[in-house]
Amino acid sequence: MSDNIHIVGIIDRYLEHSRILIFCNGGKNKYFLGSADWMPRNLLSRIEVMTPVYDEDLKEDLRRTVEYGLRDTTNGRLVDGKGTDQLQQGELFRSQEELYKYYLEHNE
Repeated sequence: MSDNIHIVGIIDRYLEHSRILIFCNGGKNKYFLGSADWMPRNLLSRIEVMTPVYDEDLKEDLRRTVEYGLRDTTNGRLVDGKGTDQLQQGELFRSQEELYKYYLEHNE
């Protein structure tokens, strides 16, 4: 795909389709949320939107969601574009469970 793009696919208990994009802009990251799964059938036949995120607390939540997903070794598969996606290696980490626990602990 690309030397600087890393894709992890996660299929777990909670069906979620986060459309979070974070562009590292020389240390001034830009955050966006979108409605679409970027597939031709969605982009060619529908109206889809993306919106920038400015709130610092929300940016932190989005960063955490992406980072946890990239760390997932329980259900996270490295998408290689060839259909041979392999489970990530490392200490067991289930992103959905860890996010759930994090928000329970920090939103009481």
